[in-house]
Order: sequence, then C-alpha cells, then structure tokens
Amino acid sequence: MDFLLRRVPFSIIIILSICRLTQERPHFYSPTNYDGFSTFLQNNFPHNSSHGFPSFLYIETEIRKLPQQIDAFCSINQQNVSISEKCCANIKRIFYSFIEGKSWALKIIDSLAKAPSGILKGNIFYPGDYKECMNIKVDDDAFIPKYCQATVSVPKNKYDLTFGLCVPNSCSVPDCEHLFLKGLHMLPYHLGDQLNATIHCLQKPRFDTKAIIAIIICFVLFVFVVVGTLFDAFAIKQTDNTVSDQSPLINDVHETDSEVIHVVLPVSQQIFAHVKRFFLCFSILINLKKLLKTTLPEGNLPAVHGIRFISMTWVILGHTYYFGISTLGNPLTALDMSKRFTFQAVIMGIYSVDTFFLLSGMLVAYGMLKILTERQGKMNWIYFYVHRFYRLTPTYAVLLMIYVCLLKYFGSGPYWYTGYDKDCSQNWWQNLLYSNNFITNGGCMGWTWYLANDMQFYLISPAIVMLLYKFPKVGVFLTLILLCIEFIISAILFTHEKIRSPAGPAYMKLYMMPYYRIGPYLIGLLLGYVIHVTSCKKVFNKMFVCCMWLMSLAISLVVVYGFYNTNNGNSLSQPVATLYWTLSHTVWAVCVSWVIFACCSGYGGIVNHILSWKAFIPVSRLTYSAYLIHPMVMLTYYFNLPYPMIVTDFIAIYLFLGHLVISYGLAFFVSMLIEAPLMQIESTFFPRK
Repeated sequence: MDFLLRRVPFSIIIILSICRLTQERPHFYSPTNYDGFSTFLQNNFPHNSSHGFPSFLYIETEIRKLPQQIDAFCSINQQNVSISEKCCANIKRIFYSFIEGKSWALKIIDSLAKAPSGILKGNIFYPGDYKECMNIKVDDDAFIPKYCQATVSVPKNKYDLTFGLCVPNSCSVPDCEHLFLKGLHMLPYHLGDQLNATIHCLQKPRFDTKAIIAIIICFVLFVFVVVGTLFDAFAIKQTDNTVSDQSPLINDVHETDSEVIHVVLPVSQQIFAHVKRFFLCFSILINLKKLLKTTLPEGNLPAVHGIRFISMTWVILGHTYYFGISTLGNPLTALDMSKRFTFQAVIMGIYSVDTFFLLSGMLVAYGMLKILTERQGKMNWIYFYVHRFYRLTPTYAVLLMIYVCLLKYFGSGPYWYTGYDKDCSQNWWQNLLYSNNFITNGGCMGWTWYLANDMQFYLISPAIVMLLYKFPKVGVFLTLILLCIEFIISAILFTHEKIRSPAGPAYMKLYMMPYYRIGPYLIGLLLGYVIHVTSCKKVFNKMFVCCMWLMSLAISLVVVYGFYNTNNGNSLSQPVATLYWTLSHTVWAVCVSWVIFACCSGYGGIVNHILSWKAFIPVSRLTYSAYLIHPMVMLTYYFNLPYPMIVTDFIAIYLFLGHLVISYGLAFFVSMLIEAPLMQIESTFFPRK
C-alpha cells in the first residue's frame, strides 16, 4: 500500500509538468531557461512532504540529477553490469533533452507508463502510450524509439506489475532490464532488494511466405465468387446448369438434392459446361437466394433454427466477457459484477455448448434413422463419414489458415503481441485431425475443442443408431449404460481433483474431454430416435404436458442459477459439487430435449411460435461460420486496445451487440466465399444417390 500511495503523486507531477511545459512551449523550450521548470513547481505545488510523499522540489532535483546518475551507473564496472555505450548515451540524451524542453523527449517521457487511478480495483497493467512511442521522430535521427514492457515481481505481492517503456532501439533487452531496475531503486523510497524485472520488446511481424500464400488463397476464392456471380448475372444459362435453389446449406437438414439434367454435347462444350457449373456454385445470387429462403422441406424441425441461433448468441455473450478479461483496467469491479444473481446467466453460458451437442446428436440420429427406414437398413457409410469431413473441414481450414498466418498482422499495441497465440504454428495440424481437445486449453483456436468432440462423437454414433434401428431396446439400454459410465468417470475425476467450481486448470482440462461431454450428445441420439418413432404426433395428455413444461423450466433454472451462492463465497461440499457438475450438463440437455420434442409435437404453444420464427432460419444457417469467427473478432478488438478497458454494464452490452452483429456479418461473407459454394459443388458434381 505504501508503494501505491507514493507512486501515484509522482506520476501526477510528471504528467502535469509535461502538460504545462507543452502549453507554455515558447517560454520553456529555451535550453538556457532551467528556472522555468523550477518556478512552475514552486508556484503550483506545496513545498513540503506530507503523508510520507516526497516534496516536489525534491522530485525536481532528482529529475535534474537523472542524466548524471545514468552516466555514473553506466561507468561503474565493478558491478559486473554490461550496458552498451550507445544505449547509455541515448538515454542521457533523452533526459538532457527533456530538461531542455524538446518536444520529442517530452513525448518519450509522456509515453512511459504511469500508475493511473483504479489501482485498488485491480489495475496493475500500465502500458503507457504505444502509438505515441512508435511515432516519435528524434532530432537528427539519432535513434529510433521502440516499445518494451517490463514485468516486475514485487516481494510479498501476489500479482506482477507491468510497465510500458519507450527506449532507444540501441538498448538491448538486458540493457533495459538493468536500467529499469536501477530506476526503481533511484525512487525516494525503498522497494526491496529482491526485485526482478522481465523485459519484452514488441516488434511488428514481417510478412512471411505463409502470409503471402494465405492471401493468394483468399484472393482466388474471392475471384471465384466474382466470376461465378458474373456468370450467373450475365451469361445465358443453359440446361447444363444443375445448381438450383434446392442445394443444401451446411446447416440445413434433409433438403432434397438437385435434379441433374444430362445433355450430350461435344467435348469442348462439355468442358465449358463443367467449368461454368463450377463457377456458378460460387455465385452470390444463387447462394444468397438459398440462404434467405425460409420455406423448409417436409420433415424439418423449424424450432431447431431458433434454438441454434439463441444458443449462439449465448456463446457470444459469455465470450464477450471471457476474451476481454486480460485487458480489463478494473478486474475487481468485474468480479463484483459476476457475483450478482442476474450475472449467473453469463457465467453459465457453458451450457450453450451442451445445446449444440444435443442438436448434433439429435440430427444425426433423426437423419440416419430416416435414411435407414427409406432404404431398408442400408447405408452408404463411406459417404456418411466423407460428407461430414467435407461439410466441416474446408471452412474450418481456411479460417484456421487466416488465424495462424494472417491474424497477427491485424493489429498492434501493448496487448497485441503478448495476447496473440504464438503456439499455433506448432500444433495447428491437430485441429484438422479433430484431436485438439486433448491439448491444453484446446490447442490452436482453443474454442474449436467443441468441433473436435463433436467429430469424435460422430465417429461412434453409427453403432448406437444402428442398434436403435434394429434392436431399439438394446440401443436404448446401451445408451443409458454409456451415460452411467460417463457419470461414474466424471464423479471419480471431480472427486480426485477436488474440483468444486468451473475454474482452474484441472476443470478446464476435464471440461474439454469427450468422456465428460458426451452426455448431451447421447441424449440427442435418444431424442432423434423418439422423434423418428413418434413422427412428432401428439401422444400425451395436457396434464402430463403441463407437468413436463414446469419441470423442465424449474430444473433448467436450478442448473443455471443454482451455483449462485457458491460464486459468492459459500462453497459447496465436495460430494454436492461432484454431483452437480457430473449431472448438470446432461440434465440441461434433457430439459432442452423436452422443448424440442414439445415444439415438434404441437405442445410448444407460444414457445414454438417464437423458436419457429422464419427470421431465425437464415441466421441459423450462418451459425457454424459465426462460431468459428466470433472469437477472432473479439481478440482483434480487445488486443488492439491502447489502454486497459474499464467495463460497465452499458459497455458490456454495447460490446456484446457489436460482437454479435460483426460476427454474423463476417459469417455471411465466409458463407458466401467458402461454406455455401462447397456445398453447392458437392450437390452439383457429387449428388447423393
């Protein structure tokens, strides 16, 4: 506390001094007028020291001594400290020029970190002014300023302090470390003898070969879209065009395939016809018309579109807070916000992913059972797996390429080069194998752990669905056994690791594991089977339906808000916490299952009208791209911030809506550029038989 109280006034004096010197530039910029600075301090600030603060005359004297002290420090060889002569000379020049009132030196001092207000609210990151430092032009081009960050471990302090520095490019990292520690020890109070500082100098990355290749690929895709759209708009369409409005989008289910019209043509015309058909798959006019189409084929579940979109907004809401935590200037205020009852809906956004697992399992089982019934138990298993990989991977791969190769060029600033994921260059390939959920924090593009789990569940789903088709009782029994095994494994791990809350590395590692997350997917498989068997017909009386609605609502509220007291310091016992976290994800999936079943069976009422709103259909089709791209939008915004962000309720709402709109806007372009064209190519050249 004593350190904080002393650091604040010292920073304020420097800031006010620079402001006044800048305002009275003609008077103070005279190299010989050293009395101006002294007169300013004497006329505007008290001369004595109170509450342990150093007097302002003392600070003025110390500022004047800095060049000589740095000179002496650099010349001391017995300390075994090696600082380059050029670095020392440039540092001395900064302070001499600062005393003389030169503008470039004032800017360097101004860009240095200063402790602001809000320290007691957790503001321990003092970046200074990155852009001001990087844009300074020194007289005679003696050196080029560079921006560095010094992280200091203060003894008996739980957190490290980070300061932004603006230093000459002639100073190496060891030079900066020694000078920074010397500067701390020169302050008029003792900070301890065991201070350690870690210096990291930020450098803008240069365009490499990977970035150039990524840009070329994106440009080629853009050219395909332009050419395809021009073909569609101006060329005369002939009967060889097999692209139609009925070609399925990636998020649509059970839409009919296009009718293929075979016409005997000369070889040259056949080649041209195939080329034109290929480019027409990229036509925005065709894909946009199909995206905005709100009529659904028979057998589709309209409420699913609303649930998918609402779940995606829940994901974005939670990530709005999650990805911005490291840039907050008032983290303790945000902690207080998280303890409110209403904030539980944000914290428990983790259950939105369980809804996606539920939907995925339901659609797989529902679609497979429908095909097996139509084809009397026959299934093209090669197509089943290849289609899934083709459906998800190209869009995923392109966005992964942008994240790994291009995202680092999207910004700069004190957060950018420290917050950017530098490990992607080593493990990106595991994402394409859908195994990144076994890497710490989900590996590259950590939020895609969900896709890895979903693909792993998809690989084993045929065994369960085939049993549900041929031996329904055995299939249901096996599914329930798998659920029990998942519960037992989860309970053992939660008890062994002593996990009581959704925080910490132990929980996050378990959070991404398939043996912990498979519960909602299994519930989805059972739901798909029930919907297929009942054909969405009414089979229950009103009393039972009312009871199910009340139970579903009550249990879902308990799942989301039942952890409120724990977030406010009332920790659950280990057995209760284990029971809660073992069952909660699956229980949530059961509650959502009733909503889906009720809506498709005519028990939904106003809920079904809302979830089946036609406006949800187009945005629901963009959900996959929105899920992949929305964290990139957030990371680009947060890590481009020049200063720590102060969060309030209004700012959080504004950011959430901004992230939502921008993410879906970019998802539209991704869909038109990659997702929809590839689905058109599949339906045009490789129609389902």
